[in-house]
Amino acid sequence: MQLLFGPEPFRKIVLEPGVPCTVGRGHRADAVLTRDKTLRGRHFEILWNGTVAEVRALDDPDSLEINGEKAPAGELKNRGWLRAGETSFCFYVEGLTPAREPRPAHPAVPKVIEALAPYRASGALYAVIDAARSERALELMEEAVDDHASLFEGAAGRGMDQVAPYLVHFAAGSELLDRLLAEGWGDAFGIYLASSVGPKLVRRHWRRFLIVTADPTGERLYFRYYDPRVLRAFLPIATPRQASELHADLEAIFYEDEAGALVRSSVAALDSSSLGDAAGATRAGEANDVSHP
Repeated sequence: MQLLFGPEPFRKIVLEPGVPCTVGRGHRADAVLTRDKTLRGRHFEILWNGTVAEVRALDDPDSLEINGEKAPAGELKNRGWLRAGETSFCFYVEGLTPAREPRPAHPAVPKVIEALAPYRASGALYAVIDAARSERALELMEEAVDDHASLFEGAAGRGMDQVAPYLVHFAAGSELLDRLLAEGWGDAFGIYLASSVGPKLVRRHWRRFLIVTADPTGERLYFRYYDPRVLRAFLPIATPRQASELHADLEAIFYEDEAGALVRSSVAALDSSSLGDAAGATRAGEANDVSHP
């Protein structure tokens, strides 16, 4: 169950079939949301029975809005809505929606999964996925237990949720990595990275590069570094300082080359050639899918 709007957006509550989960602000709740001061200690209970999620208010029968209507109890199917306090939730069933136009996975996918699997198992694997590239990319992230958060912020940023770049932190044992690679590898869905500094610092790191300044004009440019086609054009001509900043706090960045083979990029492996123009960047507002965050 995804927290979409409220004091703690993008957080996920993972439900186990047949196991009730209480949600509220107090420490006795199974899922504690301390930032929403309008929630009761144990505000509601949700139980996924394997088909639908059954929801009921625990104290105030008028404290829930289920699928757009005030109700003390109700059911949520996949993509059903729930509002409690100042927080809006959306219920998703993991991996439920099939691809509309299935295509064979790229032949390199098994080797890519093998290379990235140890980082996933240790909790150190992330991705920056471009929702503007395909609506299927966002659908896969939503129907997964892995945490994902837009790199855009504020009201304007939330208005671009459908086309934003998202940071994904892969959960150990999750199937999201396999699904993203099977459907998006070779089609520029995004880039992958390994880091041990934690999701908050990784997100802060990547937000720094959404807008860059071009030399010598000082013009602010929108940098689509999470597009592997852009990244592989930029890295060979980046200065040592630029390469070091891009890789700070990261063990490595992984992306596809023109043929779909896996490329592993680290500071030590980068070429130290000089940078001419701001390759890989596009003018703010001129990106083909999104505008200034």
